[in-house]
This record gives sequence, structure tokens and C-alpha cells, in this order.
Amino acid sequence: MELTKFLFSIDNSIEIGIMVNFTRVLNWIKIKLKDNGFSDEDIAKLKKELEVQYGLDKPALVRYGLWLKNIFTLNFGDSITTRAPAIDQILERFPISLAFGIPGFLLSYLICIPLGVVMALRDGTKFDLIASFILFIMYSIPSLVIGVIF
Repeated sequence: MELTKFLFSIDNSIEIGIMVNFTRVLNWIKIKLKDNGFSDEDIAKLKKELEVQYGLDKPALVRYGLWLKNIFTLNFGDSITTRAPAIDQILERFPISLAFGIPGFLLSYLICIPLGVVMALRDGTKFDLIASFILFIMYSIPSLVIGVIF
């Protein structure tokens, strides 16, 4: 009985392998026969244009220097999705980031540090145990949920 199950599984494995490889060959043939409208010259021309556009035609050190210059002059290029200057989108969304960042900063420095000092001074007391329990519960809640609630 065990030999029959073994031979059946081997037979199924061989059939699956044949089907997968047959499908792979058919897809390869379909891709090779399909005319996508681009000649090899068109593809080479497009590749060269993209290399020039993104500076990939220059040596690595020159590209790195240009990248540093762009960073220091706040030239982040254009957005991939909107084709607008990226710095405009950053400045547009910066107040939202501040609205989430400043309360988190204030909570950590005005509440958490004094609470940590008090918990360290009262180690093992009822206050320490309750505060530790509440903090463990708070750590288990994702920060995104806390940010949306408050």
C-alpha cells in the first residue's frame, strides 16, 4: 500500500513538472512572437535618453557630487507621480508632519521622562507596577492608532 502511494506521488510530481515547463515554453514563445511596436534601435535610443536624463552617462563620482549639490540646494527633482517639483510637495505636506511630530516630541519629553524618573525612584511599589502595566498596554497599541485617536 505504501509503495502505491509513493508511486502515485512520483507520478503526480512528474506530471506537474511537465505542465509547468510546457506552460513556461508556451509563454516564452508568445513573448518572442509578439510585436510590441518597438525596434531594437528605438529601445537603444530610449535607453540612451534615460541615461542622459538621470545622469547615468557620467562617472559615479560626478553623479555623487551632483547629488550632493542637489541635496544642499534643495533640488530634489520632480515627483514621479505628478511631475511637479518634489520640494513643493514636501513643503505642502510639512505642516501635517509637524502636527504629528510635535505632540509626540512633547509627550516623550514632558511626560515620559519624568514618569521614568518617578518609576525608577519608586521601584517595586504599587505605583511602579500600575504604571508599568499601563505602559505595556500602550506599547502594544500601534502608534498610528494613538495618533488618530489624539
